Amino acid sequence: MAITELNRKQAAYKNKLQKIEQFVNSFQSVDGTKDYIELTSKLNSINDIFKELDNLQNEYCSLPNKVGLNNSLEILSDMEEDAEKFKVSILVFLSKYEEQKTENAKLSPKSHIKLPDLPLPTFSGKFQEFENFKTQFMSVIGNNDSLNESQKLMYLKSALKIEAALIQSDQDNFDSLLKALENSSFHNTKLHRDKTDVSIPSTAEAFIDTASKVNSEQCFALRSTDKKNSKPMKYLMSTAVAYVNGMPVRIILDSASEINFISSDCAINLGLKKNRIHSSVSGINGLAQDIKYETNAIISNKDNSFNESLKFMVVPKISSVTPSCNLDISKLSLPKHIKLADPSFHKPAKISISLGCTSIL
Repeated sequence: MAITELNRKQAAYKNKLQKIEQFVNSFQSVDGTKDYIELTSKLNSINDIFKELDNLQNEYCSLPNKVGLNNSLEILSDMEEDAEKFKVSILVFLSKYEEQKTENAKLSPKSHIKLPDLPLPTFSGKFQEFENFKTQFMSVIGNNDSLNESQKLMYLKSALKIEAALIQSDQDNFDSLLKALENSSFHNTKLHRDKTDVSIPSTAEAFIDTASKVNSEQCFALRSTDKKNSKPMKYLMSTAVAYVNGMPVRIILDSASEINFISSDCAINLGLKKNRIHSSVSGINGLAQDIKYETNAIISNKDNSFNESLKFMVVPKISSVTPSCNLDISKLSLPKHIKLADPSFHKPAKISISLGCTSIL
């Protein structure tokens, strides 16, 4: 099937999503029974669209000519994110009716007082805004005795945007997710340089910041301090250049991970077929992230004397540029007879793949 025909299909599904978006944005409770049936119907429509988008993605990736494919796949990815957002909104609406069925018999006269609708506070992941968000959210939702734990969880998920929406907990309940958000905000605070705890020398000590969108504070953000001499200690991550399906890709070797990861844009550029899964991975402090896709690819060295087929979890992003600053290596005595795994290890560059310990060993 030609890409033009697939793009027509994509446009048709996009039109369906736009109609669902209009429904979600204009939804007002009028008739409980009718509203419940209509919401359930829209939820089933979204689930059907998810299946169709999966099939459409596989058809795109099967095309022999990859010209113009990136833009189509990016639009497809945006559509899936929109569908997920609409699904959460509809589930929030439905949760009110589900709860009402079980609580009607126990409602006291006071419970019939209808509170005015208040817009929910939202949190995008900026640690400076978390305390204010938490205070507002707890006063409206968290401390509302008329809501059960499942409803509070759905409201909390719908309030998380951008990076905060990626934060998950090891237990699918309200208290666990709120704790995960608190811990994430705490770590974000500590990640930025504290001028009272970390001393920064007056000169950059052979570091020149040439990476785009990287400032001087970020260059030192992941360096610890030697308290005896108060000098920042600089570290380099283990990087390498590998070949995936014959194309050069910069990777990071993560001996602390059991899983291989690939960024979504890298998978698209390589034309890898993504398979939908429902999984999650957890890391430091039990924080988890939902994984929607996995893919398989052959990784090798430059002359293909070594190659292996590996499975990768697809994530939006592996890391920021590594290292964060350009490193002057003119004073380093590197053995000339040794071929470096990453000849440009000292230059800031994007990481597209993370190899776990099972692949490294």
